[in-house]
This record gives sequence, structure tokens and C-alpha cells, in this order.
Amino acid sequence: MISRYRDVISAARRYLLAGAGVLLLAITAGCVDKRVTYDNYERIQVGMPMEEVEQVLGKPAKQHGHDYYYEGEYGWVKVEAKKDRVHERKWEDKKH
Repeated sequence: MISRYRDVISAARRYLLAGAGVLLLAITAGCVDKRVTYDNYERIQVGMPMEEVEQVLGKPAKQHGHDYYYEGEYGWVKVEAKKDRVHERKWEDKKH
């Protein structure tokens, strides 16, 4: 009887770990924004308000001070802002 409960608990643990793995994969895949493309990068111009950048590229994947980083499937966009406007922009291809 005890071994049967151990088998049930063991199976439950496997399913729980598998579910956690699927959830982690879904969250990770969701971090890459499909709007971050080279074409949309070219739409970002110096002097553009950061509100408009967010409309084009979505929310930044990370931010450090005045630097905003947007992650796409094929590359990164770095936008340096001053006074809530684009001061500098840069595209960097991802190394696959």
C-alpha cells in the first residue's frame, strides 16, 4: 500500500516538473517581441518621443538608466534617451 502511494507521488512530481518546464519555456518565448524588427528599427528617429518608440517596438526588455533595450527574434535595439526623446539608436544582430 505504501509503495503505491510513493508511485502516485512520484508520478505527480514528474507531471509538476514537466508543467513547470513548459511554463518556463512559454514565458521565455514571450519575452521576444515580434515587433522588434529591422524595419521597425528604421522607423525610430533621433528626437522621437519615447512614447512613440514604445508604440512601434513595445515595452523594453530591460532598461539601464537612460538606455532602453528591445529584444527581437533576430536582433536587439538599443535606444539612448535624453529628456524622454531618442538621442541615439543602435541595431545589433543576434548571434545564432
